[in-house]
Amino acid sequence: MAKRRVISKQKRREKRLNQYPKPTFQVGNLIQIKDGVMDLNWPDLPVGGWVGRIDKVHRQAEGPKYDVTWTSETLAQAHPIYEMLANEELLNSAEYEGICESEAVLYQEGTPIILADPGDVTHYTDRPLSPDDFIDRIRMVFGLKALDDIPWPDEDDALERYHDYLTRQLTLPFEAQYTNIDPEIAFTCEQLFLPDNINDREKGIFCRGTDQNGHAFECPLLDIMVKNNPQEELIDDYQEWHE
Repeated sequence: MAKRRVISKQKRREKRLNQYPKPTFQVGNLIQIKDGVMDLNWPDLPVGGWVGRIDKVHRQAEGPKYDVTWTSETLAQAHPIYEMLANEELLNSAEYEGICESEAVLYQEGTPIILADPGDVTHYTDRPLSPDDFIDRIRMVFGLKALDDIPWPDEDDALERYHDYLTRQLTLPFEAQYTNIDPEIAFTCEQLFLPDNINDREKGIFCRGTDQNGHAFECPLLDIMVKNNPQEELIDDYQEWHE
């Protein structure tokens, strides 16, 4: 009986790829996006004229696709909206994936790079903040606009500003659980404050009140839990922002 020929996974993959259209461009090539091509992430923003160096080639049945890193000259010319939107989605604005072969040409080094104008982008920058979006709710704390970078706890007076916001927004007193101990301690938060001690200051805003036995009690706002209370989202947002 003849032995069955065993074909490795690598060989099978190579055989399958060889049936797909052969790519025109290779890793390391500089390619330029044709006029009229729109951003895959934001379809109303053009990427025509952008130049990138190919990092990866994807051979597919429908034709090759390319991942690139945009050149420094391209990024220097790009409208700030591209980086702002990328940051919002936690994307790297210097990297771009999924360019179809029909969307690009080989770039001739030294040729002037002229990028397509995105036009009016105020529908991104001036959109109303959404109370359903965590980052937008944090922007509301600091009086920011859509796409503005939010400050973090160790920046300037961020903690003071957040303390002032919560003091205005929270209805005191409220019932809570101190969760950084077992069993948890039920207490009533009667006041918010920022500690003077620099080591405690790293723990952020504190609660001051009385525990279930009527004793004075203090703890970081980071370590409390509030349930079935309309103020729960305010506290949860602060905790996520600080951590």
